[in-house]
Amino acid sequence: MNTIAIISALSKSTVPFIDEAYKSIQNLIIPDGYSLSWYIQHDGDSPRISKDYFEEPNCYYEHNGRHLGAAGTRNQALLRTKSDFIISLDSDDLFKENALLDLTRGFTDDDIAWSAGAWYELHPDGSEQKWRSPLYEGVRELGWIYDEIVRLGRTPFCMNPILYRRDVVVECGGWPGFPEWEDTILLTMVSGRHKGWATDKQVGLYRRHENSLSKSSTFQESKPRMYEYIKNVGSVQRNEN
Repeated sequence: MNTIAIISALSKSTVPFIDEAYKSIQNLIIPDGYSLSWYIQHDGDSPRISKDYFEEPNCYYEHNGRHLGAAGTRNQALLRTKSDFIISLDSDDLFKENALLDLTRGFTDDDIAWSAGAWYELHPDGSEQKWRSPLYEGVRELGWIYDEIVRLGRTPFCMNPILYRRDVVVECGGWPGFPEWEDTILLTMVSGRHKGWATDKQVGLYRRHENSLSKSSTFQESKPRMYEYIKNVGSVQRNEN
């Protein structure tokens, strides 16, 4: 039996959406031969929900007791998991019920270390917006993320969530401590070391709201220097292979 752990970093701004994320996880279709668990890691000095809030027996909640940020909070949850695969779902985002069915299809052999699908934007009025990207179904060779960032001048698709083999995330040291860019940097590092797989099928919804990190001025202003850093990380890892 293959085990999948969903990791959710819970913060002050995403607590109001946790019920919807929970429902989307409950509605997931679990592929044959897989089992699922959910690790909620609560960031900050004091918890805003009860440890007994979640009723599912495969739900595991823990509070940091201090502020670690998104990357540090996910890494705390990563240390608690013992699964074959992990996927991070921010607690303000939503899975489509077919997400795991489509993402697990990518792991056709041991050379595939990550699997990605299409994420659409969910706006406050409930409308969905497709995010255009060069996704097509099939294997991605070493360094594909790096190549696409160089070609496009931006990331080719939504970098979170990605279904990873857990050991490759541990191999890279977990999520790096870069505010708002931890998903892109992690996938670039993994892509430079291992083949991946992607599909153009929609697997989830990225929620846009007033506290979304991607809307912040620091995120927008940091794009040029972060893309240079990401390209360097991708090219260094790729040259080692």
